[in-house]
Amino acid sequence: MKKVLIICAVMLSIATFAQFPAPSDLTYSYEYIMIGEDGYCDGLPVQGPTYCFSFAWMAPDTTLTSAILDHYHLYFIGDPDHDTTLVDSSIQPYLQIHAGFIGQLFVTAVYTRPNGESGPSNMVTNDDLPIAVPDLKPKNHGNIHYDLLSGMIKLPSNGEVINQVVLFDNQGRKVRSVVHPQQTMNVQDLTAGLYLIELVFPDQEVIRTKIIK
Repeated sequence: MKKVLIICAVMLSIATFAQFPAPSDLTYSYEYIMIGEDGYCDGLPVQGPTYCFSFAWMAPDTTLTSAILDHYHLYFIGDPDHDTTLVDSSIQPYLQIHAGFIGQLFVTAVYTRPNGESGPSNMVTNDDLPIAVPDLKPKNHGNIHYDLLSGMIKLPSNGEVINQVVLFDNQGRKVRSVVHPQQTMNVQDLTAGLYLIELVFPDQEVIRTKIIK
């Protein structure tokens, strides 16, 4: 009896996938728009620092199914919790998204008459989101670094006044801004990852560098 149930389950799965064919050949690329620069993502103007991800895939072969292909779903599996999240939908076999992704992604096809969703396409993985800007660290301003034990970012300690310090995450989002900061900046509450820190001085000179927390 158990063997019969397993065979039935397998046959049902095969029939479901045959009725709702999956897309294939998912690929991606991304552009980093630098801080202080303007760009476009999904046809809309955006300001750096930020990412724009582009996805494309092959439409499924629907010649052997009576179901009608309606649209696609793009899913993201992020670290460290490995939760699967619906990112966006598209009626075309491509998407451009104003965001950055570290983790795995796949796409499915959604059908009507009858209603159903295909299995996943191939999985693509992005392991890193480098911030493509050169460090701007004039020698006379000293160094900036993150202290792992205290959870503090240590700012230059040569007595200069700093007008403002701004912290961006690896997706270009501003996560902290402090006017006239002290010599340290507490970032214990932020998640581990890569950050871009920007210091603005009274003469409008700017220091930018990367911090790994």
